[in-house]
Amino acid sequence: MIADQLPTIELSQATVVIPTYQAGGYIVPMIEALAKQGVAASQILIIDSSSTDATVESFRQFGARVVVIPQCEFNHGGTRRYAAELAKGSEFLIYLTQDAIPASESAFRDILKTFSNSAVGMAYGRQLPRPTAAAIERHAREFNYPQAGVELRSLRDRDRHILFGLVCSLSPNRARERWWLSGRCILR
Repeated sequence: MIADQLPTIELSQATVVIPTYQAGGYIVPMIEALAKQGVAASQILIIDSSSTDATVESFRQFGARVVVIPQCEFNHGGTRRYAAELAKGSEFLIYLTQDAIPASESAFRDILKTFSNSAVGMAYGRQLPRPTAAAIERHAREFNYPQAGVELRSLRDRDRHILFGLVCSLSPNRARERWWLSGRCILR
């Protein structure tokens, strides 16, 4: 069954988690993109590492839940794990970085839709290089995130996607009960 034929999982089942620090120039485009996704602002959880710019206030004004932690307590895995604990009522967690602006209005729905296939264990969105990206960054994004719709990958694909094809820094904390979403589909 292809992804376009799968039933949609409700956005209300997800929490969007964004670790931030001095988000500055990314705040306005991020909030504009989040508003177009169809998730309630209250479903957005910001874990901020004690920013001194307008990050915290901007996301609070938007209606997101903002939790501020000391900068010295931030680490990539631990902070995301802490966010998962704070979002216990959500079935799905969609993780973004502060500079990862969803490119389409259906990005979150498209990712969640893949979970209607019981073989999917995690999903992540295509990462596009910024217009100002250097050649190496542009190549890495274009090679690892080719222009394709939904692509199912398994261990059989490891030779084709040598470095990044089957790697994800976000891991499920319990088998298919709550998945941390970040990109393409990976078969269990």
